[in-house]
Amino acid sequence: MKSHAEVHFPQTMGGDVEDEFWAHLNGSAADVQPARAEEEKADPTEEEKMMYRLWHVREEADGKMNTDEMPERPLKRTMLLTGDTYILELYNKVYVWQGHHASDNEKYACMKIAVEHKELMKKPKGTSITRIPEGVEDSLFVSFFEDFYAKENAVVNKEIQ
Repeated sequence: MKSHAEVHFPQTMGGDVEDEFWAHLNGSAADVQPARAEEEKADPTEEEKMMYRLWHVREEADGKMNTDEMPERPLKRTMLLTGDTYILELYNKVYVWQGHHASDNEKYACMKIAVEHKELMKKPKGTSITRIPEGVEDSLFVSFFEDFYAKENAVVNKEIQ
């Protein structure tokens, strides 16, 4: 035995049903505004897409967090201290690098700062924040550092000779 559901659409039924519907919403059909397109941003230039910034986030002796932009270029692996945390800000991706010996406070604060920074800098929709513990860096993160695997390569090259 099949049963059929009855579907009611208040906007087409009129009368009491429609009045009851709008009463629950404290309004009327006249209050409905047409959909508005979001303000469209101009497409980013290639230069904007390629820009990146590195932020050093560390805990001071008094427990306060200190965030400084690191202007040195090119970026080098030796800039990342194992006792601290860093934010690598790309156009549509934010990395939070956490050194092995960074404190729990630094790790937490760095993630929080990354979220706030993403909103403050009005990053594009869909911008992700990725946490990277020291030693498990992905290829995109590594590509921003000139000598990321220099130490490992030196060891391998020594073994080959």
